[in-house]
Amino acid sequence: MEVVVRDRTGEIASEPIEIVVTPKTLRQAFLPIVIEGFCKPNHSLLLQNYPNPFNPETWMPYQLQYAAQVAVYIYEVQGSLVRTLDLGQRATGLYHSRPYAADWDGRNNAGELVTSDVYFYQLRAGDYSAVRRMVILK
Repeated sequence: MEVVVRDRTGEIASEPIEIVVTPKTLRQAFLPIVIEGFCKPNHSLLLQNYPNPFNPETWMPYQLQYAAQVAVYIYEVQGSLVRTLDLGQRATGLYHSRPYAADWDGRNNAGELVTSDVYFYQLRAGDYSAVRRMVILK
């Protein structure tokens, strides 16, 4: 049997996982499936931050097809860099839940709270780069 993990949009989010079905598991009508660690995504992806709009903090889920140095850059609408989040080396995997995603406290590089506005965040991970929009409402 083959198990495929799909993301919230229904797209395939990992390589197929092969599970062996034996006569014993068929007789028991029970098939234990163990997925160790994170699945390997088919592609890297930056997802929408949550919540959006937000106040005072938000998190940005992503996934990595390959291990890479990961950083998130937050920009004002005019293009000025507001904050850099250096996430360091990250393994292949899904970083979809808050404890694993990139987290931003709504502060600039000087530690000051930013104003209500539209901002853009860019994920850079190896050769992969993607940008999304977010809104702070206070």
